[in-house]
Amino acid sequence: MRRISLITTICVVLCFSCKTAKLNGDLCQKVHSGYFIRNLYNTTGYGHWTHIIVAIDRSNTEQIESTEFPIKSDTKYRIEWLSDCEYNLTILDLKVWADTVIAKRYPEGQRIIVTNVTSDYIIERRIKGISDTLWFRK
Repeated sequence: MRRISLITTICVVLCFSCKTAKLNGDLCQKVHSGYFIRNLYNTTGYGHWTHIIVAIDRSNTEQIESTEFPIKSDTKYRIEWLSDCEYNLTILDLKVWADTVIAKRYPEGQRIIVTNVTSDYIIERRIKGISDTLWFRK
């Protein structure tokens, strides 16, 4: 009986002593608007590209993503901030086939959580579990 009590006490102490990483809302405020870069890499061997740079111009309410390759494309999104570190990204105008695929897959938009902010980059996690790094454009 004493052993079970000791094990229970140790488990409770370990659970409550673990620090939960909650991002400071002030840090997230820094990413509500600005200029960012997303690097996309193709390591599959399929297609004619290995690296695409996506330039992101974000205001508090909308985001424009621009690429030059494989075709020049600007995609416009609406941003709805759900909290300081969480937002919903909804595509507004469908210009290329990839936009249509995204709009069909996420008709209500993509819910995104900012999980880390440094002086150089932002890490975002989509609700589907995909993480992404956005670099501050300098």
